[in-house]
Amino acid sequence: MSYVVTTPDLVTAAAGNLAGIRDALGAAASAAAGPTTGLAVAAGDEISAAISQLFGSYGAQFQAVNRQAVAFHAEFVSLLNGGAAAYAAAEAAAASPLQTVLDVVNAPTQSLLGRPLIGNGADGQAGTGSNPGTNGAPGGILYGNGGNGGAGGPTGGAGGAGGAAGLIGNGGSGGAGGTNAAGGAGGAGGLLYGNGGAGGAGNGTGAGGAGGNAVLFGDGGNGGSGPTGGVAGRAGVFYGNGGDAGAGSGRAGADGGLFGNGGAGGSSAAALTAGGAGGNAFFGDGGAGGSSTGGAGGVGGNTFIGNGGAGGSALGTNGGAGGAGGNVGLIGFGGAGGAGAAGSVLLGVGGTGGNGGAGGNAGLFFGGGGAGGAGGAGGVTSANFLGNGGTGGTGGTGGNASLFGTGGAGGTGGDGGANTTTGLGSARGGNGGAGGHGGGAGLLYGGGGDGGAGGTGGATAANNTAGGPGGSGGAAGQGFVIGNGGHGGAGGAGGAHSLGNGNGGVGGAAGRGGDGGVLFGDGGTGGAGGAGGAGSGTGNGGNGADGGSGGDANIIGNGGNGGPGGAGGAGGATGTAGTGGQGGEPGTAGAFGKGGVPGAPGAAAVSFAGAASDLPIFGPYQHLFENTVTNLQGIGAALGANPAPLLQQFLTNQFGYGSLTFTALTDATRDFAIGLAGIPPSLQTAFQALAAGDPSLAVSAVGDALIKVFYTGLDASNLSNIQLLGTIGDLLPPVSIPGDIAQNFTNVLQTITDTNISANLTTASMKFGLPLAFAIYAVGSPITTVLALGDSATTFISAVQAGNLQAALTALVGAPANALNGFLNGEATIPLPLPPSVSPIPVQSITANIPIGGILSPLRSFTATTVSPPLPPITIPLSGTPGGGLIPALISYVIPQLAASIA
Repeated sequence: MSYVVTTPDLVTAAAGNLAGIRDALGAAASAAAGPTTGLAVAAGDEISAAISQLFGSYGAQFQAVNRQAVAFHAEFVSLLNGGAAAYAAAEAAAASPLQTVLDVVNAPTQSLLGRPLIGNGADGQAGTGSNPGTNGAPGGILYGNGGNGGAGGPTGGAGGAGGAAGLIGNGGSGGAGGTNAAGGAGGAGGLLYGNGGAGGAGNGTGAGGAGGNAVLFGDGGNGGSGPTGGVAGRAGVFYGNGGDAGAGSGRAGADGGLFGNGGAGGSSAAALTAGGAGGNAFFGDGGAGGSSTGGAGGVGGNTFIGNGGAGGSALGTNGGAGGAGGNVGLIGFGGAGGAGAAGSVLLGVGGTGGNGGAGGNAGLFFGGGGAGGAGGAGGVTSANFLGNGGTGGTGGTGGNASLFGTGGAGGTGGDGGANTTTGLGSARGGNGGAGGHGGGAGLLYGGGGDGGAGGTGGATAANNTAGGPGGSGGAAGQGFVIGNGGHGGAGGAGGAHSLGNGNGGVGGAAGRGGDGGVLFGDGGTGGAGGAGGAGSGTGNGGNGADGGSGGDANIIGNGGNGGPGGAGGAGGATGTAGTGGQGGEPGTAGAFGKGGVPGAPGAAAVSFAGAASDLPIFGPYQHLFENTVTNLQGIGAALGANPAPLLQQFLTNQFGYGSLTFTALTDATRDFAIGLAGIPPSLQTAFQALAAGDPSLAVSAVGDALIKVFYTGLDASNLSNIQLLGTIGDLLPPVSIPGDIAQNFTNVLQTITDTNISANLTTASMKFGLPLAFAIYAVGSPITTVLALGDSATTFISAVQAGNLQAALTALVGAPANALNGFLNGEATIPLPLPPSVSPIPVQSITANIPIGGILSPLRSFTATTVSPPLPPITIPLSGTPGGGLIPALISYVIPQLAASIA
């Protein structure tokens, strides 16, 4: 009965309710006894006396039955009470020995050391008035958590400390402090395993409690918050995360264990105090730096293997810089830099926004640099003469990769602060902050980081002044050995002039695209020039900036495109629109590559002529590279679509043979068992026939039963394929497997020895036997190579005869590339005249055009050209055998033909 669940308290309550019901029914029955058993005689006659006696006997019978029901009800209630008592006694008996044993075990350590051997420590009591909360009791020496510290009294009591754990267990949390009182410290975690307890929060001017430390395995406790944040608890030596520092004063996060993450640095609200640094790690992620409203953001934690911690952001309007992202030693991504704070305002002068934090550098062997943080906005001012709006902060530089990886993107520059005064004066909006530079690529492989965009110039309202100029975009990171350059950052837009008369600010300069790697890589695109700001009144629109130059390629790669020029700003009601910026200059091509495209000019600008995008002398090598890459991509796609057709078909055949054999054995086993099951009834029939003196029937019954074990009949539903039924018929299909294998072998021999050529213009098809087709594929590359050499020789001779030495030199230098291009990627057509009789309509001549190519040349369809004057020649594609390069033909035609022959 282990599935029965009983709650003794509920059973006892139900028994009490039933007892109440019994008492109520008994009282009602007693009240009805007199009127129903002693019924008065209505008159002195015999009939009235008989009726009174009859109904009185009914009442007496009811009272007798009621007494039996009451007795049964009493026994049922007694049974329920007894069962509940038994269950309760059993529970008490089961619990009591365990508790007794635990009390016996804990008694010595409790009396000698003041703590149990096994069990959790008791929580501390909250303080009253200005009294501190009591400390949490320690946990069991072997196992148990420490108790939580009690909260301090509401009028100034300090929080109690959390109890420490013993060997295994978590430390208790510290209690919160009362008014202007400190929080309690968190308890230490267990010696072998356990987390430190969190520190209690300080109140008012009270400091936060320190987080409890872990020892070997476990996380450190978080420090409590307060004007002086609590110290973060240390992580376990071997495993665990460092505790987070308490918010308030910018304390550092604790370092992680051997395996574990660093804790986050605490935030800071104190003037000129930076946020706390993130904790470091070894195998794990660094902790994030803390933010600050009174200073710079905290630096992110570093690590050996893992990701660096993000830098903390500077908040508020103090102009503090964002914290730098954490660096990585071996493998991992650098942390992102924190954002800078907005600039302050002092005596009407807008302060400079804080710079964004630099991104952390990546690990030596692999990882990307962290992104730079955004610069803070410049301070807003309303001064007429004292000063301009604040300059936006510079975006942080992206972190560098080491050997393999991508550089981090530069941070966005902060917007310039606005000057909102509407009077006369010389003060204007602040300059937009410059975008951060992109991080460098990995030394061996990786792309450069993109440059950050410049900030927008501050708007200006004072008469006869201009909007702030936009910030310049950051330069992109360079590729090193193999990798693309990053994209240049866009220049910031110039600030608008909003009221009265004034010019719009000029757009910010665009960042240059990064150069590609020395061996391979494209140059990055130049950034877009910043747009000019709008003027007002009689003011002119600001001029747009030129687009950034594209990055250069080196040996193999394309130059980057120039960035578009910035649009000129709109003029005021009677002002002139600003001039649009010129498009950026294109990057130069590598020895094998194309030059970039010049950037588009901004509105109202005139485009300049771009630099030559190709070097003619290297044109053949460029074509060789492009054609080879394109054809190799096509071959790769064909391999990916059908990697091994012959092997796949062979395995399909073997699976089919195995499936056929398995099915045959399964069916034969089934039919054999059915046949065996029919023997006992047949034997019984035979015995009955013998007893009846009919031995012929007995022999027939046994014989039929034995035959049906192996043969049950014929399936003549298809007269062209009549099949045996039963065990023998089931075993016949696998017998055909050797014949199928032999036929497949014959088919392969026929395929590889078929030298026929068939053409049918009615169906527009032409097919060459496999040996002939293979011969065409094999001779294609030598023919295209000779044709390419002949073309180069003709060009060279013609140039020499014309006295054009430059063209002759170009043909001579490009001849090797042309010859190799012909061998690998060349294409040509061999005409094969066909008899006109193959055409379904009268024609003068028919020529089959057989495509050939270099060993990488893609496959093309045969075509047929018919000449039937006065109509022009007609060329139609033919299905069947394709022509082209040897390698694509092997992959996409020859091997699939062999696979089809064994299908």
